[in-house]
Amino acid sequence: MAKGKEIGNMTAVARQHELDPKMVLRWAKQLDRQDLDQLDGSALKQAAFIPSAADYAALEKEHEKLKKLYAEQALEREILRDLLKKTNPHLRIK
Repeated sequence: MAKGKEIGNMTAVARQHELDPKMVLRWAKQLDRQDLDQLDGSALKQAAFIPSAADYAALEKEHEKLKKLYAEQALEREILRDLLKKTNPHLRIK
């Protein structure tokens, strides 16, 4: 964006980098033009998320819950499949 502002032609910069000129122009409009000179990427950096032991415990609990739910649904499918085979022997269900 800074290069486009420098030369005054965003479309040329977009084509040089094989980008859609309309997309680059939209990006330029979305940026606050006053802050364009100060844009060095530091504003885009976010603090790294470092999970705690409590986060791991919560994820492990949720994982176990989902595994149990999946097993229950798999069992239910098998029961329904067997029931369907018994009540409709002419149907071939794998």
